Amino acid sequence: MPRSWEGPPASPPLGTVKSAEYASAAARLDEGHTLALFTRGCIKAQNESGEPIGEKRFLSALCKSAGEPAPTALDDLLSETADYLRAGKTPDDVTILLATR
Repeated sequence: MPRSWEGPPASPPLGTVKSAEYASAAARLDEGHTLALFTRGCIKAQNESGEPIGEKRFLSALCKSAGEPAPTALDDLLSETADYLRAGKTPDDVTILLATR
């Protein structure tokens, strides 16, 4: 089952405030689980018609490959969201980091 750490940020997004301080935390990635980090550009990307992919659609595509090796999961995610991430407009940076165990 997908888990996430959500809620109001305790610190500003990385790279936005030069002197910001960030708390550290540790968590164990269980066997077969995937850690996914992505920028907001991934959910703001728009297809050629201007429709944004949105958080729900992006997360649904991401979860379809849960437990797969990171390269496979990334390929699947990019295929699933190609109309938004490759062919459309991206008003913000698009960065995706996947780590699997």
